[in-house]
Amino acid sequence: MRRPVRRTWSFLPEVEQPTGDDVALHLGGAAVDGRRAGVQVLGPPGVVLEFDDTGQQIADLESASAAIASHLGSLDDAVSAGFDGVFTAVRARFEEMIAALFPGGQGRLAVIGDDDDPGVEIQVVPQGKRPRPLALLSGGERTLVALAFCLAIATARPAPFYLLDEVEAALDDTNLRRLLAVVRRLSEHTQFVMITHQQPTVEIADTLFGVTMAADGVSEIVARRLDRGAESARPFVRRQLTAIRGGRA
Repeated sequence: MRRPVRRTWSFLPEVEQPTGDDVALHLGGAAVDGRRAGVQVLGPPGVVLEFDDTGQQIADLESASAAIASHLGSLDDAVSAGFDGVFTAVRARFEEMIAALFPGGQGRLAVIGDDDDPGVEIQVVPQGKRPRPLALLSGGERTLVALAFCLAIATARPAPFYLLDEVEAALDDTNLRRLLAVVRRLSEHTQFVMITHQQPTVEIADTLFGVTMAADGVSEIVARRLDRGAESARPFVRRQLTAIRGGRA
C-alpha cells in the first residue's frame, strides 16, 4: 500500500519594496565601508607623509653615495700619483745601495700584480751568481738586501734620525764595513742611533752611550763624545774605552 504524502504549505510575509532614499543610503554606506577598508590597508594618514619623507631620504643617500664615489676616485688617483713618485725615487736609491753593498751586483724594484692585488718585488743578483729567489740567498746577503731597501727609503724620504738595533749582527767583517761606509756617508745629512755589540760599529761612532760594570760590581751608565780628529778610529776608541772605569777595549 502506498503511504499518504503529507504536504505543508507556508506563506512568506510580504516584503516591503525599498524606496529611492533607502537605496541611496545603502550605496552611501557601501562607499564609506570601502574607504574605511582602504584606510585600514594604508594605515593612518601619517604613513603617507612617512613614505614621502623616506623617499626624500633615499634620494639624499643616493646623492651622498655618488659624491663619496667621486671623492674616492679622486683619492685613488692622488694615491696612485703619489706612489708612482715615491716608488721611482726609492727604486733609484735602491739600485745605488745595492751597488754599494754588493759591489758588481745588480738589484731593482718592480711593481707586480694588478690593481686588485698589487705588490712590489725585490730582485737582487750578487756578482758572479745567477738570478734566484731571495730565500736562496745566505743570511748575510738577505740582511744586506733588507738594509739596502730600508736605506733606500731613508734617502728617498729623509728623516731627522734613524734607529738601528743590531742590524749588522748577521754580517761578516767585510760586509759589515761596507754597511758602515754607507752609514758614515749618510750621517753627513742625518743622524743614526745604533745599538750594537760590534767593535767596528763602535769605531765609527761620534758619541758612545753604554752601561758598564765597575770594579765594585755596580753598573754604571757612561757617555763619551769621540772627538778623534786626525787620529785613526781603532786606537782612539780603545783608549777611550780603557779610560772608562771598568770598561774594556
